[in-house]
Amino acid sequence: MYEFFPLIAGVLLGALAYPLSNRVLRTVVLVVVSIVIGFVASTVSGELAASWAFLLFDAGQVLLTAFLTTFLLARWRQQRTI
Repeated sequence: MYEFFPLIAGVLLGALAYPLSNRVLRTVVLVVVSIVIGFVASTVSGELAASWAFLLFDAGQVLLTAFLTTFLLARWRQQRTI
């Protein structure tokens, strides 16, 4: 159950960051917010008490999902304009 939170948060983050036209700004927002969401996910699940490595895992899940979401949205939008 706790692993769904980073994935859903990553999809929402990617969808919300997609409209940012500046790629550098979008990347910075995705990385920073992914770390924050990963920290929250690790803390809520209690994994952070066991090891700080779970922060990397959860933040990585959020970041990967967010980047994948922005990529898929860009491809979908490109397909619609053709």
